[in-house]
Amino acid sequence: MRTYSASYNFPPGFLWGTSKTARSLLDKENYFYLYQLNDNAINSAAIILNWADYEPLKNNYEESLIESTRNLLSRFHSSNIEPFVILDSGEIPQWQNLERTNKYEIFLDAKYNFLIHLAESIVPYTNIIGIKFPYKSFFSGKLLNSETETFQNARKYIQSLSSQVKTGPIIPTEVFREKGERFSLFQKRADFNALINSEMDFLGIDADTSAIDTITKAFHKNRCALLIWSDNLSSVSPEMKNDEVINKVYNIWRCYQQGWKITGYFSEINLDSESPEKAAFTNICRNNSLELSTENEYLPEKWIRFLKD
Repeated sequence: MRTYSASYNFPPGFLWGTSKTARSLLDKENYFYLYQLNDNAINSAAIILNWADYEPLKNNYEESLIESTRNLLSRFHSSNIEPFVILDSGEIPQWQNLERTNKYEIFLDAKYNFLIHLAESIVPYTNIIGIKFPYKSFFSGKLLNSETETFQNARKYIQSLSSQVKTGPIIPTEVFREKGERFSLFQKRADFNALINSEMDFLGIDADTSAIDTITKAFHKNRCALLIWSDNLSSVSPEMKNDEVINKVYNIWRCYQQGWKITGYFSEINLDSESPEKAAFTNICRNNSLELSTENEYLPEKWIRFLKD
């Protein structure tokens, strides 16, 4: 039987990682997680810092949690795992009353304070910081303009702390799932252009495979480094998860071949289980390439047909 194979190589230094909330790592023993990353040749990890965890009361930060987070990031570095910190202000603390839109500017001030307070604490422990934008801000000109301004100010402050730290916005999946005229009009708006043309070291996309085509159309003029940092496999049926991982990695490789400065991919892979999708992902990490062959027992039928064609 003839063997069909193909290799899709990624650039040196490409980040292969998984994603976890800081709280989930701090609530349990995390040394084994670090061992799993090293054992599977995974060289990075997205660590998500949720606003609600770090400022449960207004102007009252959980300093012990911040100290534990610093220790966690330090252990990642000592294990040769690059921590990619995501400051996520989407999980709103209970003390915030967001029902009254006339309080939005006050809300932004509080968000900015959260971003710079956490940045002051973690900048010595990470080289990459992403600031996640809330989905609901994207289809309101005032909100997106305000969010972009908050991001810009936070980025300037982070750069004043260290010019070595790369900073960029993270755009949520839901934005790219908008269909039809609404998204087309959104792409033409001045506030959208202001976001993608703003100063940034990378543009982070929290997206699944179905959003790749929309991403490439929306950002085809943008050539800053693109970090597609997460996918959600929880809604994918078990028999399709392996296919989803291969699809995503292949589509990211296509973007790279088209001139995008892709810098990393972070998957929500369960490292505790021996599954086809985990085997595929860890092999990709080890080789820094997607190796496909018709002899691969885990390769889905659609990819076998693709190779033969």
